[in-house]
Amino acid sequence: MEFWQIIKDNILIGIESLIAIAILILNTFFSEVTNIKEMITWIIFVLLIIDIIIKLFDKYKSNKKEAQLKIENDKKEKQQSQTLNLIKEELAEQKDFNNKYKYKKERSLKILNKLFSESLLNEKDILKLAKSTQYYLLYVYSWSFRSEIILKKTKNKTKYYKFKTKRQYPLFLENLGFIRMGVGGTLFILNKNRLKKKKFHNIIEFKSFLNKNLEIIRKKEFNAYLEEVKSQDKKLYKKYLKKGFKKFLKINFLLLENIIHSGNIGFVDGDIIGLNNKKAKEDIAKEILGTVNLKEVNLEQNIKLRIKDYFKEQDFDILLENIDAKRINIISNKRNKIKKDLKITNILELHKKNLGDIESTLKNVKLTNYKEIALQMKNESQRYTDALKELNIFIE
Repeated sequence: MEFWQIIKDNILIGIESLIAIAILILNTFFSEVTNIKEMITWIIFVLLIIDIIIKLFDKYKSNKKEAQLKIENDKKEKQQSQTLNLIKEELAEQKDFNNKYKYKKERSLKILNKLFSESLLNEKDILKLAKSTQYYLLYVYSWSFRSEIILKKTKNKTKYYKFKTKRQYPLFLENLGFIRMGVGGTLFILNKNRLKKKKFHNIIEFKSFLNKNLEIIRKKEFNAYLEEVKSQDKKLYKKYLKKGFKKFLKINFLLLENIIHSGNIGFVDGDIIGLNNKKAKEDIAKEILGTVNLKEVNLEQNIKLRIKDYFKEQDFDILLENIDAKRINIISNKRNKIKKDLKITNILELHKKNLGDIESTLKNVKLTNYKEIALQMKNESQRYTDALKELNIFIE
């Protein structure tokens, strides 16, 4: 079957085959032809047959090679697909692990933040209790996208288009657990304790992981940017498409590892670094403070009493982070009714209450999204209570 398929697919071989058959027929029916002519004819016939055989053999080898290459390419594509899926799984696992790590550390960070802001504790003193920790330091060198193009230019006015597409790698690094040093900074740091897989504590393994993911992200960034360029300037789109993402969108990095502790921080401009969390941004001080064990913080009795009184006087708003002002105002205005209905004297007693009772109480004060808010209030109350217990402070 394969032999005849080769002849069918190759016109030249087919023609030569027909000529050879014609010569064979002529020799059969006109055998009285002179010996010399017969000899020449048979020579031509033999040469044609040899040529056909050679070409058929070459074609067979070529087809076999193509089939082998296809098998190898399919195998390679399958391996690449499996590798890509593995990278995605590792990234998803790490992102989830980092979120859990942050949630766990926020318990102590939140209470420390409150105590620093109320001058009940000194941040510099607490930082001395921070543990020395292994960190990755990542310097990223990258090109940015072209920010705008001229759409129309007249004598009196120039119309610009500002691109919305931004580089996506900073978000990827943030999801891994990296902290960016400064707005738009090129230095990122990562506490190794934020990494789920121990193999990533090896700098070679982690560098390979970063390489693979940044390559995938770079392609996505470029494609997203190209789509936006295409919608505004077809000529520029073709230029960038021809250039390709490797030449257009460069990114390289330098990965180092070091031990960081509070001694690395220089207090040049004051005694406090600051834990301003209005934008919920991570910073190096929060990261280092996250290594502090609250049980090791020794507080004098008068400080404990002040902290205890502070939390007894607090309103529900400290449990309502990221809730909009309108809903906070509703809860604040109805705080006495909420406390009375739930039979509590201070907000940190909420964690002892049944979630359904909290939901019902919030619903009665005409609060929308009361279920989500009730859960957050109960959880935050629990986190503050647990953190205070580690400081050996108990609010009854």
